[in-house]
Order: sequence, then C-alpha cells, then structure tokens
Amino acid sequence: MANEKYIAGGRLYFSLLNTDGSYQPEYEIGEVQDVTLKTDTSFAEAMNKDGAVPVKSDKVATSFSATLSFSTIKINKENLAMALNATLTTEIFALGSTLPNGAIAAIETTLDVINGGENTLIKGKFKFVSEVATGNKQPVLEIPIAAVSSNDSMAFMSDDFAKLSFDCDVLKHDTDGYFKTYFIPVV
Repeated sequence: MANEKYIAGGRLYFSLLNTDGSYQPEYEIGEVQDVTLKTDTSFAEAMNKDGAVPVKSDKVATSFSATLSFSTIKINKENLAMALNATLTTEIFALGSTLPNGAIAAIETTLDVINGGENTLIKGKFKFVSEVATGNKQPVLEIPIAAVSSNDSMAFMSDDFAKLSFDCDVLKHDTDGYFKTYFIPVV
C-alpha cells in the first residue's frame, strides 16, 4: 500500500476558549511526546428469537465519545497553567519591593503569575499537524472543542525530565462536529 505512512511526529497547537465563546491566540504546546485520539461507540443489539437459535437482527449506535491524550516535556507558563487548572495573570512589584524569590526589585518589575485552581474547567481547540516520514499526504487533526484535564503530578524537582500529561474529553461542536482529519498533499 503505497499511501500508508508512519507518522514520525508532529506539532500540537492549542487555543483557549474564552467565556464569551471566542478563542485566545493559538500557541504550540511544544516538545510533545505522544498524541492519541481514541473513539468509543456503544451499541444496542436486537435479537430475533423466532427460531430455536436467536439471531442478531439489528444493531444501532446508542452513544459516541472521543478522547485526546498527550504529554509534553515543555514546561512553559501556558502548559503549566493548563496542568494546574490555572489562570495566567501578571503582578507588578514596585521598585524596592521584595520579589517572590527574596530578591529586591531594582526597577518596577512585572512578573507572570500562574494562579493554580482558578480555572477548573479548561476548554479549547486543538490542532495536530503531523510530520510525515513516508507517504504523500500529511494528516492534520482538528478538534474544535475539548475539555482538558491534567492526569499526572508535576515534578518541580526531579532527576528526570519533567513531564506534563493530559486527558481531554472531545466535545461535539455545534457546526464542526467532534473532529476532522485533513490529508494535505505533500509536494
């Protein structure tokens, strides 16, 4: 099969959903270790028991769900905020005030702050753009809305690389459905 391909890697992007329904600018999650989309369909089956041996006569889907899981070793403020169910804000420290690390501010200093636990339901859209090792088409997965949760602890100090792991419930978007995969010709 000439068009089969091995997806060697790719880039995962995220846009946070605002409370007004708009999206914040897309950013790259970065240094993603794995990305997995899983679907699950439940069925009801009808059995015809007219004869001596029951025969399956019909089968209908009763529910559909999808999940996205991924992990990254890039610990930037956006990824850490997502992992800690946090909001991102800034805090201004005046000249001469004590900074959180104990140093004294030599100038007015603005610091990024992650407020943990302030955003317990993180929603947004994901886009995975593959890097194709073989084949002639590049898959691009788009998920218009997903609810994100961190499924791991965050090692602030470790002998190994810190890793953030996430599970996402893929939600059905009003117009774009659950997800779309595009196959873009590689030229």
